[in-house]
Amino acid sequence: MLNLLNTTAELKKSKCRVAVVPIGSIEQHSDYLPLGTDLFIAETLAKKIAEVFKAYLLPILPYSNSQEHDGTPGTVWLSPVTLINVINDLVESLIRSGMKKIILVNAHGGNHVIKSAIVNLKIRYPKIGIFLASLSWEKAYMAGNVNTNNAVHADPGETSLLYYVLNLSNKKRKIKKSVPLLSYELLESFGFKSLTKNGAWGESGTASYDKGRKIFETLLKSSVKELKQALKFNE
Repeated sequence: MLNLLNTTAELKKSKCRVAVVPIGSIEQHSDYLPLGTDLFIAETLAKKIAEVFKAYLLPILPYSNSQEHDGTPGTVWLSPVTLINVINDLVESLIRSGMKKIILVNAHGGNHVIKSAIVNLKIRYPKIGIFLASLSWEKAYMAGNVNTNNAVHADPGETSLLYYVLNLSNKKRKIKKSVPLLSYELLESFGFKSLTKNGAWGESGTASYDKGRKIFETLLKSSVKELKQALKFNE
């Protein structure tokens, strides 16, 4: 794996043609998880993926589409158009520097526009492999024995995952049920501040380091398997 500690000469000598770009967010995660939750998860996953593919690992893009958390202290967001433009510029500069395959690792569920950005980039650069790492959240939660019902934000699964990536081995907390009366499909119409009491959205359950480890390992395994198939198909 290569990163910013390497020189441009070392990158050239390595003949590395795969880049990994993690994308997180800075947004409220109720009163018990840090603002950088998605950021920490994306960084850790991206590093492991870059190690598997001996790729060039870029630093995290910390800002993304978090307007659904607008008005909550500490939340910072980019507009959808801005995020698309940032991804376009990042990918294009990587292509011009010699990269042939770019893997985006996104850990924020609200970044719906990333797929649209990839479609447009693929039209402009048909010979370049541009992939979004597939994260099988439902499968991962099941592996961690976490209820997937209403698991949207700051739920027991995400809390467990954060305990693992930050190595908070002594953490174990009962998460209270926090489910708005309106459906998830109306989230963008109202936002978390209006729909939730404490910014969380999920069923009750217990979060723990061990559950987080199982969730992380499942996410990593499933995404690596699919990326290997995609990279081979793109050859």
